[in-house]
Amino acid sequence: SSGINAEYGGIRRQLFIIRYVNNMAKLFLVLVAAITVLALVEAGKGQKKCKKNIKKFEACLAKGYQSKAGCVSGDGELTKKEAKKCAKLEKRIKKCDYTCDQPEPEPEPEPVPVLPFDLDCALDGYDFGGADIRDFVMEG
Repeated sequence: SSGINAEYGGIRRQLFIIRYVNNMAKLFLVLVAAITVLALVEAGKGQKKCKKNIKKFEACLAKGYQSKAGCVSGDGELTKKEAKKCAKLEKRIKKCDYTCDQPEPEPEPEPVPVLPFDLDCALDGYDFGGADIRDFVMEG
């Protein structure tokens, strides 16, 4: 009879462990689901904040804020307070994958050929070798 009780006690212990592990697995799944839902909610809030901050930053650019990223900006001048506010907005929108309009690069001038002599240089009264004799004017 004591062998049966010992065996029964071992089975009870095993059932307790199985229930405990089963309950812990359920708790773990509930926690993972809750964390996932919270993360999705926070991500949605972040997108709204990004849109709002981008709109404000573009208003700063229109007023004349000179961004560190080299964005196209208006011609106005900002007060120190406005410039500071716009600088904070610029830092915030870096997290939002925002790219602003960049100014058009100025086209490079065409290279001028370098000659060993100046074509505009002329000395009146002197005839250089190969000069057109008809252009020669003699004084006197």
